Amino acid sequence: MDARHAPALAWIALVVAVLGTVLAWGAYNRAGQEAQQQVTQAILREREQNQQQEIARARAQARGHLENARIALQEQRAEDAVASVRIARSTLEAVYEDAQEEALAEWGILQEKFGILFAQLEGESEFSLESLEQLILSF
Repeated sequence: MDARHAPALAWIALVVAVLGTVLAWGAYNRAGQEAQQQVTQAILREREQNQQQEIARARAQARGHLENARIALQEQRAEDAVASVRIARSTLEAVYEDAQEEALAEWGILQEKFGILFAQLEGESEFSLESLEQLILSF
């Protein structure tokens, strides 16, 4: 190779090196974005699983309070029944506060059932025990 072609060859090598750097940088950025998306998805999945576990624990606690309310109603202790139902509702309300959309829809249905039950308990309706038992079956 003679000295006349050396500058042209150097320029070609420089262009190839720049193109290689640009391609490598683009691949690096894509890989970083994919990794970031995977981490974000893993965090969201973990959060959802934790939330489901919290909801399950709260539902179990609420069921216990509702069972206490049922016993109180059967023993003609309406005030104790109302107090137990309120505790059950506040236990659930605290956990559903930060819930995902699907869980919020479930909470809306439960709130409706609690509303019916409270109305019947306050009115000393004969159907309050039946409504309470239906609410317990929701858990």
